[in-house]
Amino acid sequence: MNNELDDSIQIKQPKESKVGSIIVSVLASVMIFLMAVVIILNTFVFIMVEVQGESMQPTLYTGDCLVANKNSKLDYSDIIVVDAGDKLLIKRVIALGGDTIMLDLEGNVLLKKQGQKDFVLLDETSYLGDGVITTVPPNSENCWELKANQVFYMGDNRGNSADCRDTGPCDVSKVIGVVPAWALKKRESIKKVNKFVKKINLLKANVKGCFTK
Repeated sequence: MNNELDDSIQIKQPKESKVGSIIVSVLASVMIFLMAVVIILNTFVFIMVEVQGESMQPTLYTGDCLVANKNSKLDYSDIIVVDAGDKLLIKRVIALGGDTIMLDLEGNVLLKKQGQKDFVLLDETSYLGDGVITTVPPNSENCWELKANQVFYMGDNRGNSADCRDTGPCDVSKVIGVVPAWALKKRESIKKVNKFVKKINLLKANVKGCFTK
């Protein structure tokens, strides 16, 4: 009996599985696609902002993350992002081009829209609540007539907001975008996206801190 092993017998090695590499490739492609979508949206459609300050309370608080649509048309009571030169501001639209706005001694906001003859008490209870007094800063006017290309904005926290009461009407070209209603409801989701963007160090120059004061 031959007890010698046949050296010619070869043990077949299992072929390297390609499943893992395919999964990695697919995930990488999806990640690149999502990054590209974020870049395109953040460049041409939206701007992502993080609130810093108290002047939009009780509507917005420090740390809230929002997006603003760069292509939206301005309307009354919109929340907007404004380019103030050295920083961004987030405020609320009170009057539009052609309107006249007046603040009376009782702290009321009176608005005469373009084409109207009389001032009307502006109802802001939907976002300010009752009993909010709109004061006039020292050495400031209390009545402004807006040109066609201007907007007048104020913060919701009227006692702690630097806005058009101090500087006068703002040119519409300074408005970067309008915060859509859905963004107010999805602040937590937007915050997660913001954290993701910061984590991968993507769009560092486009993720802005947005001051309310």
